[in-house]
Amino acid sequence: MVGLPYNEYFSEEGYEVVKILREANMYFDTYSDAIVFINNNIADIEIWWKEKRRIYITRQLKSKYIWCSDNAKKEWINEFLKI
Repeated sequence: MVGLPYNEYFSEEGYEVVKILREANMYFDTYSDAIVFINNNIADIEIWWKEKRRIYITRQLKSKYIWCSDNAKKEWINEFLKI
């Protein structure tokens, strides 16, 4: 993710999330920082994503902020069949 380092719309909790993501190189303040990081790590990006720290952070954030059904595929199919 790329964004501004200080955003008046972030809550204290939001700043903490950004801090965690920034420390894990999952959030960058500028596009140029993100580009440099990606270019320096592109050869091993799959390995980078699968590092335990990033998996842990991703799971923690998903469990706190994202709801996803265990039956999502089936539920979407049922919704499309209603159209």
